[in-house]
Amino acid sequence: MKNRINELRKERKLTLRELAGFIGINYSTIACYETDKREPNIEMLKKLASFFEVSLDYLCGYDKYIYCLYENANYSLSLTNSNFVKLKDYIYYNQDNKRCININKYLNLKDDTNIIEFMNELYSFSQFDMLFNEKSVSIDKINSIKNQDIILSVELLNKIKDLIK
Repeated sequence: MKNRINELRKERKLTLRELAGFIGINYSTIACYETDKREPNIEMLKKLASFFEVSLDYLCGYDKYIYCLYENANYSLSLTNSNFVKLKDYIYYNQDNKRCININKYLNLKDDTNIIEFMNELYSFSQFDMLFNEKSVSIDKINSIKNQDIILSVELLNKIKDLIK
């Protein structure tokens, strides 16, 4: 956990004092968390996870996904840490200090394009194609495919880039 708090703090270019001010605790407490001299209680973990926009599991080292907001669609996307690093140049913080990703810039699209709708359609079509090979399909199964979260990867974005060309 100590590494995650430190990584997330540095990602936002915050000092110990700045993070402590946002969270409402003494900066030495954050330093103790980062050096593994103290462990945050559950309420503090919730505050840190909320501030950094990660799950409690991610903060504790059990989850591998970091979440980014795609503002064009007001949609939250999941990125593995390795994809997060690869797409770091396209990640920014909006006026509400929310972590966002500029997929449109990566794909060289107009700012007002909603690529999530396109991705959802592609995903649904590929899933529906698989479903048609089954003998019977329930409406619940179809709805669950439509409502799945998107896990964003560089490979997926590069495939979309190729499709757009």
